[in-house]
Amino acid sequence: MTFNIYNFQITASDTGTSAEVAIQARRGSLLLTAFRLPVDGIVVGADVADLDNNRFPEIYIYLRSTGTGSFGQVIGWQFLPDRRVDILPTDWPMPAATGYMGHDSLWTESYILCRKFPVYASGDANAYPTGGIQMVRYRLKSAGQVYVLEPEKSDAKKEQGG
Repeated sequence: MTFNIYNFQITASDTGTSAEVAIQARRGSLLLTAFRLPVDGIVVGADVADLDNNRFPEIYIYLRSTGTGSFGQVIGWQFLPDRRVDILPTDWPMPAATGYMGHDSLWTESYILCRKFPVYASGDANAYPTGGIQMVRYRLKSAGQVYVLEPEKSDAKKEQGG
C-alpha cells in the first residue's frame, strides 16, 4: 500500500494456534520501521489513510474473531516523522443492548473509519438479524502520546432491512 512517498508492506500468518502481522514502513527507499505483532483473530483487510488530515499516513488493520460472531476489531498506527504512534479505538465493543452480535464490515472513507453491522432483535438467530443495519463513524483525534478513534455519536444510523 502507498501514501504519497510512503510504502507499506503488511503480511499476515496464521499457524492455527497463533496469528501474527508483520509490517514494514518505508519513506522512499528509507526503512522507517519493521515490526511483528501477535493478533487475536483473522486479518480480513487493511487500509492506509490520513483521517486527521495532518499529511502523515496511518495504517489500519481489520481483524475478525473466529467463531460464529465474527466480531470486528481494528488496530492501527500513525507514522509521524520521528516515530510510530499507536491508534486506539474508544467505545469499540458495542453493548449487547444495542443488538450488536458481530459481523462487522470495516473500511476508511474520506476522513472517517466506518463500521457497519447488522442489528439483532431479541430472539434473533445469529444468521438472521431482523433489526436493520447500524453504521458508526469514527474520527481520529490526538490524545497525548497516542491517537484515538472516537465514535461520532450523533451520526450513528440504523437502517431498516436485513
